[in-house]
Amino acid sequence: MITYKLNSNISTDVIGEWMKINNMFERVSFDWVKKHLVFEYGEDATAFSLRFGIKKIETTLDKMIKNEESIN
Repeated sequence: MITYKLNSNISTDVIGEWMKINNMFERVSFDWVKKHLVFEYGEDATAFSLRFGIKKIETTLDKMIKNEESIN
């Protein structure tokens, strides 16, 4: 699962319409209060990131993997 935090520059209506057009509502969970979108599939997440220019939230696991890779 890949999580994104929405910034205030993008309208949730625009994102919602884009997700509707691309039939993503069943594969995405969202918390409009925290402004988090969680994608089940990497392809959907990549498409979202490319369309809206938002980077994913780096989880603790992501940080640990990056740390390990930088050591090696």
